[in-house]
Amino acid sequence: LTQTNNNATIAGNKGSDTFNISGYATGLNTGTYSEILSVSSSALTNYNVTINNGSLVIGKATLTISAVADTKTYDGTRTSNVVPTFTGLVSADTGKLTGLAQAFDSVNVNGVNGSILSVSNYSLNSNNYNVITHTATGTINQLAEVTYTGVSGGNWSDPANWGSGSTAGAIPTLNNVATVIIPSGKTVIYNKDQPNSLTTTSNVSNNGTIKFVTTIDLDYSGIISGGSVFKQGSGIFKLSSKYNKIDFINFSENFTINSSCSNNDCGTYGNISGTGNLTIINGGIFLGNIYLTGNLTLGKNDGTSLENQLITFGTRNYPNIVTVTGDINAYASLNLASTITSGRDQTYNAPITLIRDTVITSTNGSITFKNTIDSDDPKDTKYFKADAYVDLNLEGKIGSINPLWSMDAE
Repeated sequence: LTQTNNNATIAGNKGSDTFNISGYATGLNTGTYSEILSVSSSALTNYNVTINNGSLVIGKATLTISAVADTKTYDGTRTSNVVPTFTGLVSADTGKLTGLAQAFDSVNVNGVNGSILSVSNYSLNSNNYNVITHTATGTINQLAEVTYTGVSGGNWSDPANWGSGSTAGAIPTLNNVATVIIPSGKTVIYNKDQPNSLTTTSNVSNNGTIKFVTTIDLDYSGIISGGSVFKQGSGIFKLSSKYNKIDFINFSENFTINSSCSNNDCGTYGNISGTGNLTIINGGIFLGNIYLTGNLTLGKNDGTSLENQLITFGTRNYPNIVTVTGDINAYASLNLASTITSGRDQTYNAPITLIRDTVITSTNGSITFKNTIDSDDPKDTKYFKADAYVDLNLEGKIGSINPLWSMDAE
């Protein structure tokens, strides 16, 4: 940049003496540059001339870099493949601005335009600019599915154990993935105490085993279909989806199934074994065999209509076995095709319907029936036996709706 000074002034000249003044300054980058003045006149020898030079000040230009709206499918990263735009760069400096990149502020699915994109990188080989950056809104869509690809016994929280190709590293957390696939023969450890173990709401197509290990409370709300579920640790663990269909459950400490819904097909649970207390809140579910070192609670004692809490044990063709070392407290209505044995007291507060011959035994406690006991079909009467070590209390009607074939009370 060259500046020519046409506005210099002169003072102290006498009479008709005239002077010619010229001045200029040059500079390229930001900074202050001295201006050189020169004076000429035929009368110049009659004067002592003092020249006060001015200066040229070059200020910084404004360079604006703006993130651009982007939409992608969840991949576990903040990466955006769109390049930011810019304005205000002098054409001579085009090659000095490199490495432009932008990124999402979060890896997670946050709805349409729920994410923020920011300028994440640039290199400017010039000090002649004040740089201003602008954000944009973006969208990360939910990934349809991701497969566990790690070794058996690997951690859910390790991104390296998930996906391949475009889905590699897409760890299923929060609502970022719709369906998780666990292959046959694989066990994945869901450790809530580890980093990256954000609670997921993904549905799981489980052909292997999920082992939940946690010392803090965990409520898993996704639907688990098939396979085995293990639970270890002192944290309160709850399955709260309405439509789980799990083949096998094994747990230590305590385990809760809270899968109530408005119909009677709200989940199926195969064999359940554990050391600790098992609580099944509300109903609409089907249960297989239960082997429990602890107490069993069926339904909830909070004023909810007992008839609206229905739990089915076994089927007409496949009766089940329930063995509990502690107490059994049932607040839900029960469909029974069962052999039920407890080490201590059993209390049944809601109606019982027999779908197959059923035997209920307490080896070291009392059994109390506070409601009705009936067959499910008047044309298919059932055998029912209740055997209590201490007391047997029958407080409701028996066979008042559909009769039983025979009942033994001991």
